[in-house]
Amino acid sequence: MVPALVLGAATMLAACGTNDPTTPGAYGEDPGFVTGSPVVFEEGKYPLGEYVDWDDTLRIRADVVGVDGDDSGAWLTLDVRAENTGSRARVLPELELSCDGQESGFGAPVEGEAPRPSRVPADGSVEYQERLSMLGGGARGDSIPKCTGEVTIDLTEQGERSSSTMQAWTVPDDLVDELNERRPTPESGGQQEISPGVLVDVSVASVGGDGRQTWLSVMVNFDSDSGKELPLPPPTLHCAESDDAGQALRDGLTIGGSGGMQVELLMPPGAGGEPLTSCSAPAYVEIGPGRWKLSDDELDYLNEELAREPGRPYNWVATDDSFSSGYQVVVVPDATAAEALEALGPNRRKVSPERFWAIRVAEHDGGVVLFTWGLVDEDKIVALSRLSGLAASYGNTVNGDDHVLVARDGKVVRSFDPFLGQDYVKSKHLPEEKGLDLENDTEPASWTLLERLTKVHITRDWLMDEDHPAYLVK
Repeated sequence: MVPALVLGAATMLAACGTNDPTTPGAYGEDPGFVTGSPVVFEEGKYPLGEYVDWDDTLRIRADVVGVDGDDSGAWLTLDVRAENTGSRARVLPELELSCDGQESGFGAPVEGEAPRPSRVPADGSVEYQERLSMLGGGARGDSIPKCTGEVTIDLTEQGERSSSTMQAWTVPDDLVDELNERRPTPESGGQQEISPGVLVDVSVASVGGDGRQTWLSVMVNFDSDSGKELPLPPPTLHCAESDDAGQALRDGLTIGGSGGMQVELLMPPGAGGEPLTSCSAPAYVEIGPGRWKLSDDELDYLNEELAREPGRPYNWVATDDSFSSGYQVVVVPDATAAEALEALGPNRRKVSPERFWAIRVAEHDGGVVLFTWGLVDEDKIVALSRLSGLAASYGNTVNGDDHVLVARDGKVVRSFDPFLGQDYVKSKHLPEEKGLDLENDTEPASWTLLERLTKVHITRDWLMDEDHPAYLVK
């Protein structure tokens, strides 16, 4: 809790007056309270639970008895005992958490326990509990860096830290791992510093799959002041159900300057090695020391998509924002592009495929496919159906309207909103609609319906090929 951290800071004694530890009154104490004989350090690192000789009269033992955390941070709880064999009271050295030689945590009282004593009585001892919290602003949603490298609990003089005069206990790897796991995790979309001068934020984009593998696509935005390309630590996906992480589909990712990239993260493996089919909290994306928690809404979305089999046909139209609204596709089997252009009428001219109302016309898989970010009029689809006896179309609008239209031999036989199940032209359900979740999985199911009707299979890469000719049609 933040108040506990503030209280912990308040317990530190600032150095004042003379700093000679042999001088009465050092650190503002009464003349009868001295720090003892000159400190002669024999620098070293010791196992937790062993006594460390601070000097010739004072020795200290520390051991970790718990690892915990909350929204404010993560911490180690220590049992500490200090023994003084001298004839004068002694100032109690401070404990600090050090990650890879850098000061990374500070002491605070343990809730419900007596406060940390400031001194050790002459020819006596003290025992107390202390909490070493990792530096960072978890209560504000800021990142708390991962503790890496050699992790130690250091004994230091009050108010000062000198690595050349330091005694320390080494923290075992399993406790370090647990400490890092206890770090509060900002939700996705928050910027974190993963290395000096490199800021990154992560947000969930979509769920995808190819029938063999399933992945979560995330948008990684970055801002670096290094002026050169830097390797990006491998992003990973973590779910509560697995001790292992889901890896990125691509490796060797680099960042430089300001920009962004989409990264596909495979679902973590389960106990049997197969990819997870659900993901529970805590779930997060990790890049180096940065960690971004999936929100409840993002987890709900991920699990809904996992339940729908992300590798199902035409999943890409549901996960690619380009197809979120405002386009139309028409498929005519057993026809050529020349025949389709003739059916569209003479009032047409070739234009860039990027023009909003441009209709791309290209032969594919034994038929012809028309695609536009605008609209193909119903009478044009009816005319196309006269070429081989069938034309099938799906489109949606920026207003959220969906429309499937099927024409045979110049007559509309099915025209309905697949999401609402509402007929635009009264008609019977087609046999090819059976088993399709048109209400809850509208776009992939509608594209699948077109394929069932026409036997023409369309991939995103082929559809978005810029070499397809495009026309404005009046």
